[in-house]
Amino acid sequence: PPVAWSIDDAGGAITWAEAVGVTGADGNPTSCPFVDNFDYNNVGAEDGLTTFEVSLANATTAVMTFDVAYAQYSAAYSDTLRVDISTDCGATWSPSGYLKGGLDLATVGANTAEFSPANATDWRKDTVDMSNWIGSSVLVKFVNINRYGNNLYLDNVNIDAVVGLEQPDKLGNVAVYPNPSAGLFNLELR
Repeated sequence: PPVAWSIDDAGGAITWAEAVGVTGADGNPTSCPFVDNFDYNNVGAEDGLTTFEVSLANATTAVMTFDVAYAQYSAAYSDTLRVDISTDCGATWSPSGYLKGGLDLATVGANTAEFSPANATDWRKDTVDMSNWIGSSVLVKFVNINRYGNNLYLDNVNIDAVVGLEQPDKLGNVAVYPNPSAGLFNLELR
């Protein structure tokens, strides 16, 4: 997992780990977090991967995007990914609205062999609207819910927040020189 992220292990022998050399969403080799659900026979176990704290205090809009790759083993053995948000340093968690499992989570067709992304097209970019948490600092937790299915991969997690600045009512004294300018000028606010 990325530096400064933490793992909430459900207590099984398997949890979030680093996959090295898999084909990423851009078609190039990448290292990314994954859960080996293929070998993880702990049905119902919830293993979390938690980001570092992100401030949305001054944001006017906020969206999280991430790439996911997953192959459902079968309808009887299909895993789930949930994204939770905390505004109190992880003491409590709220659902973000992202909850996908089975065919909804799958980015490729069902596969009874152990899945590893081999093509850029094995990935999908998913989005989570973060507007409910604008004005707060948040932790984001990716929760793998095991159903003894197939491997789940994440990559390129980004939180994009647009920060608004208040427009001043007056600028006061402003000086711009030299005027005219050849492209370089000084702006002085007094």
